Parts: sequence; structure tokens; C-alpha cells
Amino acid sequence: MIISNTDLKDIFLQEISLEDVNSTYVDWLNDPDVNQYLETRFQKQTIESVESYISDTIKNKNEHLFTVRTSKNKKHIGNIKIGGVTPHHGIAFISLFIGDKKSWNKSYASQAIKLACKFAFNFLEFRKLSAGIYQPNSRSLKAFLNVGFKHDCTFKNHYLFEGKPCDLIFVSLFNPANNL
Repeated sequence: MIISNTDLKDIFLQEISLEDVNSTYVDWLNDPDVNQYLETRFQKQTIESVESYISDTIKNKNEHLFTVRTSKNKKHIGNIKIGGVTPHHGIAFISLFIGDKKSWNKSYASQAIKLACKFAFNFLEFRKLSAGIYQPNSRSLKAFLNVGFKHDCTFKNHYLFEGKPCDLIFVSLFNPANNL
């Protein structure tokens, strides 16, 4: 499945497959600059561990994992996931990373979030999406706010970041079709 939008010409989302796992992808997950706000940073990633994760995710009907790709050359630059799905409440969480550092600061994260919201609201018919962001991750927070997510709450000193307590900021976006 491919998710695109004529208004967002820079990137598109493509359902992930085992063929997407390669050394570049694994290197992103092990790069301290890329993974500093990812939970994967707590263990070394390998081709095998990433293939296992992808395989499990593909089998799980409540997880939707996509590659973020540039429209120009279809280059895989990161991933975005709609997970933690609670179907009877119509809610899910969204998370992402842009692994290709040359693709940072080009609004690709905001574009990927917009496309994932389109999929979640129009195809899956969710009523609400949420994201949890480490307080120091200002670029991620900015990407979500740019798309229309609103601050929901802050869990004070929720995580440890670089050995010190760090707030976890929750943002959410309601499906505009629900008129909430």
C-alpha cells in the first residue's frame, strides 16, 4: 500500500516489507544522533532483530508500519508507525523517525505525519491519534504541532534522558470528520 497526496509532493509512505531491511536501516537504529529519542537505543540492533520486529509488526493487525520515501528517487529515509491501536475506542499512537540525516530539516516529518493521519482517519476511521515526545526533542514536537496536533498533557519527569529525569509531552489530533 502506498499513501500519497498531490499536495505533498516531496514524500510518500509505503507499507514496510522485509525487503526494506538493510545495513543502512540498521545503522540508523544504532546511530546515537538518530536513536537518541527512540526506545530501540537500549539494545544494539542487527539485521536479524530488525527483520524479526518487521515480521511481527506485519502480522499484527493493530500495527501499521510504513517507510517514508522521497518522491524524487523513492529513497527510504525513515519510518512512521500507527500502533497501540485500541479499535473499540478508535484511538492509536503515531511515532516516527527520519534516519537519513541529509533529509533532516526539510519538513519530511510533518509531511509523513500528515499522510499517516490521512490513512488513520480516512481508511482506518480512527477518531483520535496521539504521540508521546521526549521534552528535549523540539524538532519532533514542532513537526506534530505543524500538522495541527495539540498539547494534551505532560508527564513530569517520566523518562530518563541522558541520565536525568525528562518530561514526556503528549500531543493529540482528533479526526476532523468527527467535528470534535
